[in-house]
Amino acid sequence: MNDEAARVALDRELLELTDVLREVGPVPLDAFFKEAAALGHTVSLPEVRERLLAVGLAAERLDKLPLALTVGQEAQAAWVNVKGRSYSNTLVDLIAQAHKERADILAAARFHLRGDRVVAETLGTIAEGEGLADLVQDLFALEHLVEQHLPAFERDTTFDAPARARGARELAERLQQTQTEEQFDGLQRTLRDRRDRAYTYLSRLIDEIRRTGRYAFRNDPMLSSRFTSPYLVAQGRKSRAAARAARQEESPEPAAS
Repeated sequence: MNDEAARVALDRELLELTDVLREVGPVPLDAFFKEAAALGHTVSLPEVRERLLAVGLAAERLDKLPLALTVGQEAQAAWVNVKGRSYSNTLVDLIAQAHKERADILAAARFHLRGDRVVAETLGTIAEGEGLADLVQDLFALEHLVEQHLPAFERDTTFDAPARARGARELAERLQQTQTEEQFDGLQRTLRDRRDRAYTYLSRLIDEIRRTGRYAFRNDPMLSSRFTSPYLVAQGRKSRAAARAARQEESPEPAAS
């Protein structure tokens, strides 16, 4: 299987994954990827590979480790590139203005059209909208609603209905010209999901290879140790050392004779 075909096959496996891990840990990703690379080097040694295959590990599982690592690193880099992005100051100001305009027009419509049950239901739906896409749609809906009921607003000198309807439409159009929430958040969700799937796949593959390696080299402590997580081993040592220190502090000092 060539590299492109291998990537296509792996992508298919990622999409079919179930019980995807949505949180990274306990090993931090930088250490996780370094450990995966070290494991890849270990299992590439002919005598190690031969032993792993001898105890039943499929060759294709070993062969997938380098690509799974590359895909995992690429997915993490792509996710990091977008996860910290936010709306520009211009868009933030525009959104704040739009929220204020929607609330003001809603208040006027609820008051002046309070006897119309159909309008009340429409306004209730508008008030429930969330997100930038809903905000744009709500402004267009309010423009249409106000224009359809202009006479109801005529006696309100504080609310210029025709001007507010036009303003709502213009504001909605300006928002549409900017980056929409669906486009931005959709990209973030897609890249986060791919990172999670790539991480899950690599994590499970590493666990499978490590379990097999510890069994295959159970009588060789040095080689067997290469099928554990150095990070977790170090953390375990620190925890045990801290526990010993705590016990020593709690133990009363012997009385002086």
